[in-house]
Order: sequence, then structure tokens, then C-alpha cells
Amino acid sequence: MENPRLIQKRVKSARNIGKITKALEMVSAARVQRAQDKATSAKPYATKIYELVQSFGQKADAQEVPLLRRPEKVVNQLFIVMTTNRGLAGSLNTNLFRFFAGFLEKEKPKNFLFVNVGKKAGISLSIW
Repeated sequence: MENPRLIQKRVKSARNIGKITKALEMVSAARVQRAQDKATSAKPYATKIYELVQSFGQKADAQEVPLLRRPEKVVNQLFIVMTTNRGLAGSLNTNLFRFFAGFLEKEKPKNFLFVNVGKKAGISLSIW
């Protein structure tokens, strides 16, 4: 049988790990709440911008405004890949890369460029 002192030390260590985990959960919940509040407060602005662009697109002639014209031939394609900077979101990044790899396999674009946003994108997309 082990020393009772060692057992007490292990129990105390497990309790401390539980306390640290609880504190980290609370911090991350506060961050998520803050991010949700920012996204919710920005929604009216995004809606108004969408309405303005839509009304502009209906009133303007597509032949006069070059940005409204569809190109006859697509020469280059640009992909903007946004990932996380920190850990604890492994499945998010993994699913994104899996989807992106499937998309590239299916579409097989000739000329394409990447713009990486986030640390994980820079690391993972360097293999392509």
C-alpha cells in the first residue's frame, strides 16, 4: 500500500487542477460572451451596408461600372483562408483544411493564390 501522504498529495493535486480548469473555463466564457456582444452590436451596420450595396447594384448599369461586370474568363483565383491563432480549436482548423483540400481536388484551379489569416493557416498551408 502506498504512503498516505502521497495519496493526499495526489488528491490535492487533482483538486488544484480542477480549480485551474474551472478558472480557464470562466475566462474563455467571458471572452466568448464579449465576442458575441461585439458581433451582435455590429449587425445593424452590416445590414445597412448590405442594403446600400444592393440598392447601388440595382440602380447602376453593369456595363458602366467595371466592378459589377462578370469577367468573361477567370484567369487567377484568390483564396482567403482564415484560421485561429491559438489552440483549443483543433477540430475547427482540421475541418477547414479538409474542406479546402476537397474543394481544390474537385475544382482543380489552374492559377490560384492563397492569403493566410491566422497562425495555423501559415503552418498548414505551407505544404501545398
